[in-house]
Amino acid sequence: MKNVICIISLGSNTDAVSNLQKARDLLTRAYPGISFSPIRETSPVDMKHNQAPFLNQLAKFSTEQEANEVHAALKVMERFCGRRPTDKEQENIHIDIDLLAHGDTIVKPMDFARYTNELKAL
Repeated sequence: MKNVICIISLGSNTDAVSNLQKARDLLTRAYPGISFSPIRETSPVDMKHNQAPFLNQLAKFSTEQEANEVHAALKVMERFCGRRPTDKEQENIHIDIDLLAHGDTIVKPMDFARYTNELKAL
């Protein structure tokens, strides 16, 4: 496969500064040349009880990996940063790393659209 550009989002509402840094460190090792947008604080989306703000960030990198390989690598990184299966139901998100776009394919259209301004910073 040829190199493609990937856009990912990172988010955390639990020890967010530390968890984002851990994720950035892992991503930088896995994808040299990765670039990150500035961090922004946002209100939670689809959270009923925990209204703690999120810290969010986008990143862009180039890879020869297929989308499913990138997705799998991101999920391993989440677990390494402390993500547990119960996090979402407990609304304590240590880290969430999502693949938004892989080459010309928008993987998560609603999330991708949410970051229009940040995409310009990458």
